[in-house]
Amino acid sequence: MQYTFITDTQALNDFCLQASKEQAIAVDTEFVRTRTLYPKLGLIQIYDGKQLVLVDPLSIDDFSSLQSLLTNPKVVKVLHSCSEDLEAFWHALKVVPAPIFDSQFAASIVGMGPALGYAKLVEMMLGVVVDKGESRTDWIARPLSEQQCAYAANDVLYLFQLYPELKSKVEQQQKLPW
Repeated sequence: MQYTFITDTQALNDFCLQASKEQAIAVDTEFVRTRTLYPKLGLIQIYDGKQLVLVDPLSIDDFSSLQSLLTNPKVVKVLHSCSEDLEAFWHALKVVPAPIFDSQFAASIVGMGPALGYAKLVEMMLGVVVDKGESRTDWIARPLSEQQCAYAANDVLYLFQLYPELKSKVEQQQKLPW
């Protein structure tokens, strides 16, 4: 998967401007939560269907364009099991993304199974086996390895692909407002 690693405000601004024109974006975070009450954000992944970016929150000091994108009411933010991501965004950026489409919740309400993990959902719907081996690595340490970046990129790549079919299933059952 091709991705762009964003480490400066201008590149972040440019991406957020482009992504704000889309109907939906896939969003995920990687963080560290050891020896701390709140998660320490180590990486933000976003895919708008055209460009996949890995945003380095440790090297950027102005997140206003990202805050605007995450709260843009015209852009659906697709996440999976989003409670920890929302907490990470709140503590790091003081925003709660909205509107949200949670793929885990969507899968549950259409009868695919309660609390379905991301890797299992991707395998069920797309037939792709996702390697989750990097999930508990140190996302604060730099530089990030190629394996960490590929793992992180795949999280939003497949999440974006799940969205249309999951949304359709939810709409067929008239449960989209849920």
